[in-house]
Amino acid sequence: MAESFRLDGKDTEILRALQHNARLSNKELAAKVNLSTTPTYERVKRLERLGFIKEYAAILNESMLNKGFAVFCSIKLRSVNKEYADSFTEMVKRIPEVTECYNISGRFDYLLRVQAPDMHSYQQLLLNVLGRHENISSIESTYNTDEPVGKLVSQQMEPIKVMESFAPASVSEPQPGVYVVDAGRNLAGWISLKVAGMGGKKVRLRYAETLRDNGLVNQDNLRNAKSEDSFIPATDEEFSWEPKFTYHGFRFVQIDGLEKAPSVDDIQVRVVRSSMERTSSFNCSNSLLNDINTMVLNTEASNFHSVPTDCPQRDERMGWLNDLTVSMEPAFYNFDMARFFPKFFWDIVDTQGSDGTITCVAPFRFGARPADPVCASFLLLAYNSYKFYGNKSLIIDGFDNMKAWVDYLNSRTKDGIVDYSYYGDWCPPREFLVHPDSGVSKYTPGLLISTGYLYYCAVMLSQMAVVAERPKDAAYYSELAEKTAAAINREYWDEEAGGYGSNNQAANSFALFLGIVPKDRIQRVVDNLVADVVAHDYHLTTGNLCTKYLLEMLTEYGHKEEAFKIATQTTYPGWGFMLANGATTLWERWEYLTGDAMNSHNHPMMGSIGSWFHKYVAGISPEFDRPAYEHFTIKPYIFDELDFAEGELQTVKGTIRSAWRKKGRTLTLDVTIPAGTSATVWIPNADGGHSAREVGSGTYQFKTRIK
Repeated sequence: MAESFRLDGKDTEILRALQHNARLSNKELAAKVNLSTTPTYERVKRLERLGFIKEYAAILNESMLNKGFAVFCSIKLRSVNKEYADSFTEMVKRIPEVTECYNISGRFDYLLRVQAPDMHSYQQLLLNVLGRHENISSIESTYNTDEPVGKLVSQQMEPIKVMESFAPASVSEPQPGVYVVDAGRNLAGWISLKVAGMGGKKVRLRYAETLRDNGLVNQDNLRNAKSEDSFIPATDEEFSWEPKFTYHGFRFVQIDGLEKAPSVDDIQVRVVRSSMERTSSFNCSNSLLNDINTMVLNTEASNFHSVPTDCPQRDERMGWLNDLTVSMEPAFYNFDMARFFPKFFWDIVDTQGSDGTITCVAPFRFGARPADPVCASFLLLAYNSYKFYGNKSLIIDGFDNMKAWVDYLNSRTKDGIVDYSYYGDWCPPREFLVHPDSGVSKYTPGLLISTGYLYYCAVMLSQMAVVAERPKDAAYYSELAEKTAAAINREYWDEEAGGYGSNNQAANSFALFLGIVPKDRIQRVVDNLVADVVAHDYHLTTGNLCTKYLLEMLTEYGHKEEAFKIATQTTYPGWGFMLANGATTLWERWEYLTGDAMNSHNHPMMGSIGSWFHKYVAGISPEFDRPAYEHFTIKPYIFDELDFAEGELQTVKGTIRSAWRKKGRTLTLDVTIPAGTSATVWIPNADGGHSAREVGSGTYQFKTRIK
């Protein structure tokens, strides 16, 4: 009988690669493969045994299996005397494959380093040699890693530090002797706990984002992450304990083992992240928008740990490039990313193959090769580092790497359309998914999104080629962008409907953002975009990527009030819905979900609204052609339901401020332009438009009549 298994949502990136290479339907895929529990190399071997995805398997075989590997494993013995323990050590050392053996407890616990050509040989060694010994109670292995390669360099970015410490909001006792700490918000870090009179007694701390109905922590969404600390005080003396070399994503901590209830004064919540400085502030008359901005900031701060992670709580915590494509810009506004993001750029370069492919995750320990074309974050890191900070080095030193990736994407086109997609506009509201447990959009064509990002990358590469003084490349990639735009219009424009793809919010806003809509079609596309928003009662239908473009294009094309209504919705789906359901950080899905699936409650990929606050409400935007705020734009949009808004940025040139306030029909706009810079200030006027003024450094106040 053929092997038949269950699909698991967390392996989507492998499934997409598999589906593309094997040309399998979703149904065929579900009938053949279970990827839920075995590690990556075993997944690949299973797929290979089933007779498909040979190409993908070969890639991983070469990098992970054929070179051999070294594995540390921990062996725990049942209660034995010291003589037996010593003889066991000597026996283990005589096994040829064991290169190191440490007795780490003096009797029961051993750490071994085992060299084997492949995982199967390693498993057979453990089972056939060590597993025969009746006194072995358990054998646990670490994950397989490659030997260190490359050039050793100094740390490029800020160190990870404790950035905040505060007392928790409350401590409850849902069951006798079981205490639950509420930190008051979701975060990344740990707690410090003060205890006394607990000498020789074990105290256990379990971290989680949510609680069960009985008040105990719910760790179901953590997958294989244990998220547990424990310690045994040596004496009865009072002391404070906190963990080292770890961090957790949590709001709640369950404490077991204490003999008396702790008070909030016995506990300190430690907020931990890479220690970049905050560089922005935003405030307006709408408290919901202020709370959303705080939620974005909390989420970003929870996911800076040497790499920009997708989440801080489950067994992932990886540098996903697709998430970063849209979550990057608000981070450039909110934090000093001048060192952190360039470091991550080179992490991506480290994943690059000789064929130009990069991977979905950097560093590459998980995910697919080639990366989904939505991973435009690779180029955006260099593009924005130049625009925000004037950093040319990524463009000049990394140009050939970015060029190789764009060339690879171009090689994967047929009639100008990129031929693969894993994610597309990932995780729209559930009714717009191909399947409730999936993240793939039912109505937004994945190949449209992939090809759109090829166009976007070609445009950026052409502009960066000018900076790098490579005129031939500038011309070539400008031409590639034009050809790609023509292909999208040929393949995805629906003349009868007057829109792109399925004529939904994602496809139309993305086309407008890219700037590929011919002038004579723009009004139809905008009208259809607005009609779709109205048809959904001013709610979004977009996923992680196109939500950014939806708000921005509505605002730019004369429909700022529709964008405002989407941003301030308190019903599903929307950011206000998250807040109304207790969120203090952004969710991975628009839905409130728990359980063992893609149900993170601290995920920055839905946070692109953060840059909308700065670019459109406060109105501050840097310019690529005059980078590092040498010259910039201030163009605030005045919303009917806002009385005032103000934003401030600490830039490499100094403080920029934009603040506007309405009083009756008079609008006052105050701006601050740093020394040595200039700006184009777009002053709102009575007809709903703007009038431009060029200004140099200084502080200005403009008054104007509005409708």
